[in-house]
Amino acid sequence: MKAIAAVAITTIRSSLRSHVVHVVLFFMVLTVFVLPATIASDGTAQGLIQVSLTYTLDLVGLLLSIVTLWLGCTVVTDDIECYQVHMVLAKPISRASFWCGKMLGILALQGVLLLVAAIGIYGVTMWRYQRGHFPPAERKAIANELLVGRRLFEPRPVPLEQLVDKEFKRRKDATGMPPNVSEEMVRSSIRRELSARITEVRAGEPPRVWIFENLPQVPEDGNIFLRFRLYVDSATSKDQRLTDGILWVYNPKDNTMYPYSETNSPVQQYMGGVWHQLRINPAFLAEHNRLIIGYENRDPQGKSVVFQLADGPNVMLPVTSFLMNYARVIVLVFAQLAFLAILGCTCGALLSTPVAIFLSFAYVIIGMVIVAMRPATPDDVIIPKGFFMHLLYLVRIGAGYIIVSVNDLNQVSLLAKGELIEYAAMGFVILKVVILHGLPIALIGLWLFRRRELGLVVRR
Repeated sequence: MKAIAAVAITTIRSSLRSHVVHVVLFFMVLTVFVLPATIASDGTAQGLIQVSLTYTLDLVGLLLSIVTLWLGCTVVTDDIECYQVHMVLAKPISRASFWCGKMLGILALQGVLLLVAAIGIYGVTMWRYQRGHFPPAERKAIANELLVGRRLFEPRPVPLEQLVDKEFKRRKDATGMPPNVSEEMVRSSIRRELSARITEVRAGEPPRVWIFENLPQVPEDGNIFLRFRLYVDSATSKDQRLTDGILWVYNPKDNTMYPYSETNSPVQQYMGGVWHQLRINPAFLAEHNRLIIGYENRDPQGKSVVFQLADGPNVMLPVTSFLMNYARVIVLVFAQLAFLAILGCTCGALLSTPVAIFLSFAYVIIGMVIVAMRPATPDDVIIPKGFFMHLLYLVRIGAGYIIVSVNDLNQVSLLAKGELIEYAAMGFVILKVVILHGLPIALIGLWLFRRRELGLVVRR
């Protein structure tokens, strides 16, 4: 351990002398202390906090990621090409200890920079919020909806596969199987039809009902928030407008559904394509902490409204403080830097500096492209028929298992909406990115580094 610590300390010192690190540190200071104080928002407290956190945390994460990859690709190759590694390895230190010391030195330096940046961003953002002239009602809403970590609860799922089986059997008994069509293709078509029907609420029909079960106990003065987003006519249409509807809430005291209304009229207006957040009285929780709500479409033009499965409605309950939720985001950013340090040091130990930089950055970019190409749902998967296109499809699928996207560790968007970053979700992405992908890369890199003939490296 003393040898690893000595290499790590030497790595930190040499990294601090890098001109690239100096430039990035300068931009980090601007990002942490200048950008939050000058960035413009929509004038609301929510806009101020969300814009400040999103821009600054994402930019700091990007800058630290670039520095981590750069240092990982250069600190090892510089020692090899300048023949310093021969003097180090001549001492009683293994190549594995040398590599681990380099990687841990980079990670320690980046961890300190991340911690300082996180404290600065939090302090400047909260300072601007406290100095803002926001009315008490808005500050109370921010405390309950944004400056908190709220767990999201989904309604009872619709038994889609049972409905698919039932509809498939009905069609098969009525008309038989179509020629030249597989059973899976028919089921996939039925699944898409039923999914569209489930998410649609037609005008003039009875209310669509959602049931939330086994919610946590909420005190009488507590907060239950219902969040949803609806679309008028089609979720793909950009021409969204106001629509009329009645939100029904079940009252367990008299076993009756009542309209939720903030005015004297039960019919409320909801803008399509934007998030809506309503506070529900905890008194509406029924036996076993069950909440039942419904939506009746009263659109004046008779158009349907669509509730996508990812858009709720969902129930949100406060679980932890904003500071603890903020700390979880920083932990995920540090995990991202750990993976990039492993990737950079592995490439730097095996290749020359330009090739190592190119390969490591190409890995990250390809991972981002693969995620962007990923279908939104399994029903959207289209398998090409031609040999060449099918081969490319298989290559993309295989690359998705080998290459991982570091964007999976970015949860700033949840923090900016007041959503809880769950420990289970954190563990899953850290296991996927750092352990299942980063650890094999490190082991393969160490094995190849031990077999590399360093005496053949000639500096030109």
